Amino acid sequence: MDYYLKAETETALWTALISAGVAEQVERPIVNENKEMSTETVRQPKQGQNLDIIGEICKPTGKMIETQMLDETTREIPEMAPVAGFHANLRGGLSEEQVTALGDVMIPAPATPYRVWA
Repeated sequence: MDYYLKAETETALWTALISAGVAEQVERPIVNENKEMSTETVRQPKQGQNLDIIGEICKPTGKMIETQMLDETTREIPEMAPVAGFHANLRGGLSEEQVTALGDVMIPAPATPYRVWA
């Protein structure tokens, strides 16, 4: 099943996903620039979950603005403004407890999704 998610910030989104048991934060071994073994903290969806982090979405305001192109010509383009929130799509099976834990981070399916699964 597909779920549409929106939180105030990226941190708030990951906090909700981890709290719901949909994602996890793990330490992963890496080789640093000094060729020494080290670790890095990564946040990732748990097995069986697919997460598409979209981030900030911008929509046209209805106004046109002039911009200078690389070839030094001027062109009118739509003015864009951010939509409040940090967005993601989640695909996978969720238990009733996970749905409840995600709470108001889950939003109804948009009429015209910004991005969809292929």
